[in-house]
Amino acid sequence: MKYIFGPVLSRRLGLSLGVDLVPFKVCSFDCVYCECGRTTLKTMERKEYVPAKEVLIELKAFLEKDIYVDFITFSGFGEPTLNIKFGDIASEIKKISGNKLALITNASLFNLKDVRKEASLCDVVLPSLDTAINETFRRINRPCEGINVEDLIQGLKSFRDEYSETKMALEILFVRGFNDSEKELEALKEAVEYIDPHEVHLNTVVRPPAEDVYGVSEEFLKYALKVLGEKARIVGVSHLKERNCEALFQAIIEAIKRRPMTIGEIADLLGEDERIVGKYLIDLEVLGKVQKINHSGKIYYRGKNHEEDNSHFNADVSSNCSCPSKKEGYNGGGSCQF
Repeated sequence: MKYIFGPVLSRRLGLSLGVDLVPFKVCSFDCVYCECGRTTLKTMERKEYVPAKEVLIELKAFLEKDIYVDFITFSGFGEPTLNIKFGDIASEIKKISGNKLALITNASLFNLKDVRKEASLCDVVLPSLDTAINETFRRINRPCEGINVEDLIQGLKSFRDEYSETKMALEILFVRGFNDSEKELEALKEAVEYIDPHEVHLNTVVRPPAEDVYGVSEEFLKYALKVLGEKARIVGVSHLKERNCEALFQAIIEAIKRRPMTIGEIADLLGEDERIVGKYLIDLEVLGKVQKINHSGKIYYRGKNHEEDNSHFNADVSSNCSCPSKKEGYNGGGSCQF
């Protein structure tokens, strides 16, 4: 499927079926920590980036399989509310499915009344607010020209006031050296009290980010938890799921050495998110370690030199790896933070 992915197990939503309403990486932000990589089209223009009709056809095909999910979630490779048909799609899903809807959003368009109304069609809205200070906002989220954090906060406050029955779980993602100071925490505390969300989710860099940035410690998250009050809870710790970078590369190589496999098959075998596997496969293609094959309309991957010895593999991966342990001066545990 092109626009539907999963179901995947979400830390916050349980079993979640993803709906992607924009092409890879169309967004109003270019966050340094984004696991999807750098934004390729940074825009505030709302238009039908992907056809609503095709999204609904795919979704109906999935629903016919009668597979259980906790939520149908608007998320994916960019900002969902940029699609001007977002509200129409959400309304139609409510008609054809008994599933709850969730929206993961950067809230950059919540200053628009129409967008707030469309977002209210969802049962749970999970907006991001990583800082309440404009200078940090520009550094960490790298928004489109003209977006400021005061407008973002006001948009969230307006949504909360207008649609109080829609659950809002505000996410704050902490990045080491960006928004982890006392000044940042105090500003965030003031913003959280003003917005008054139902919940506040504290997160940090867990999966490979767009830029060379790292997560904060569990100790810091526990401290932030105390500062931000009783509505806050920790949903991410950067070392909860550690996997050595070279080990994941090698596991993928070993999997496709035996037979060609799709991204989905590799992800299922290794217990990883398809998007993470996809990013590693791109690196492996650059290294000349895998070959992409189009067979009967499906994309398969196989080891390019699968009969040859891989003794030089680790050296190649090390030169391309972005693990903190490879960076001079890093004193961490020596593995990628997934």
